[in-house]
Amino acid sequence: MRESSRATAMGSLFLRRHLLAGVLACPVMCFFVLFQLQGCTPSRDFVALEIRKARPVLKRTVSEVERLKVAVVPFEDRRADTRRIGTQRSWLGTLTAWTVVGDDVGDIVAEVIVDHLRRAFGWEAWIVRPGILQPDGGADITITGTVLLFEANAAPGFGDTNLAVTTHLHLKATEIVSQRVTSETIEETVTQRVFGFEPRDLEFLINSTLRRQMDRFRLHLYDVGLIRS
Repeated sequence: MRESSRATAMGSLFLRRHLLAGVLACPVMCFFVLFQLQGCTPSRDFVALEIRKARPVLKRTVSEVERLKVAVVPFEDRRADTRRIGTQRSWLGTLTAWTVVGDDVGDIVAEVIVDHLRRAFGWEAWIVRPGILQPDGGADITITGTVLLFEANAAPGFGDTNLAVTTHLHLKATEIVSQRVTSETIEETVTQRVFGFEPRDLEFLINSTLRRQMDRFRLHLYDVGLIRS
């Protein structure tokens, strides 16, 4: 009788241990399955980001003598995929593909640069487009460029979202009177962690990354003597 009771108790203990192990393993298995599903969950449609409207800086005013006139030509996009600029991955593995409004990254880059030249430096800047007249006297400098890399990604973290933006631009400036030319290839990578992610967070990070590249190119123009401080 004692042997039977002991066997029953041991069987009950064995069963409880296995049930407890199963309960503890369940969250781990669910976590593993979610990551496995990331590679097979279908992607959503493209979502367009409005880069040009992202939190502009305060406008700087300068005298007429200091106001440089700059014509910016829409950039050439040499990426293999000229539409997609990155993705957002959710915990469930769903991928959202980012693009830009108008699907023209080169045009968006030019618009952000023009806005930055006006607001941060007080220069008179505009985009060269067919049918648009230049200001009296024309431009002092023309800026052209090439988009070599443009990546904006959002990935889930533990309670937050990790943003990463990398832009690789080749910038060229030509002084109209002397026809002096200078160029520089600038790569910028910026990361940020945000809580309660919204697309405008990524829009702002892209915008600020492009502005930082233009700040670096402006310093290059001073260093080579193409513009005066």
